[in-house]
Amino acid sequence: KVVTQDDILQRDLKFLYRQQVISASEHITYLYSDAIISVRDDGNGFTDQRIFSYWLDDDDTFHKESATFEEVDNIEVKFAESDTENTVITVTRKDQSNFVLFVSNVDEGDHKFVDELRARWKRDS
Repeated sequence: KVVTQDDILQRDLKFLYRQQVISASEHITYLYSDAIISVRDDGNGFTDQRIFSYWLDDDDTFHKESATFEEVDNIEVKFAESDTENTVITVTRKDQSNFVLFVSNVDEGDHKFVDELRARWKRDS
């Protein structure tokens, strides 16, 4: 389910800092991880400064994407149509490159996530 920074273990936050997904000065507003064992395997979220996504591929190579709110041109959302699907959020930067976030619809966490994400983007872009 979608969580706030208060729900994330300190060791996992330190991992995100070490991998430079976010800086220690940022505060995670919402995070969703589809990983079964650890949020270290993948995650999608946003902070007070940026939107981010990270994942391990099949070769255990770590990948990450992020954009500050000022860099974002558009946020497109396709809400999940069933309990077994994730909501898909496409973030397009002003240079027209993009990346995708996957967010669970459990307890309508996807709607909270999207509403706050869009509000933050409109306020900070």
